[in-house]
Amino acid sequence: MIYGYSLNVCEVEETSSKQKNYIKRNMKLHLFIFTLLLAAIVVLAYQPPVRKPPPGGWKPFPTFPGHGPFNPKIKFPY
Repeated sequence: MIYGYSLNVCEVEETSSKQKNYIKRNMKLHLFIFTLLLAAIVVLAYQPPVRKPPPGGWKPFPTFPGHGPFNPKIKFPY
């Protein structure tokens, strides 16, 4: 015997179906956990692209009268 393994082919033990099912379920669990961790890393690592400002600059407030705090309605007869 070398390192716990028999050199005789007749003495090789096959894994039972119970052990195979356990290994399959265990691998599915590990794969599921790995996928969740990978998804969390991707979500945390995402950086939205930087947008270039338009040539005229951003216009945060409406430019027509009566809308917005810095653009009051024009009152008649003023």
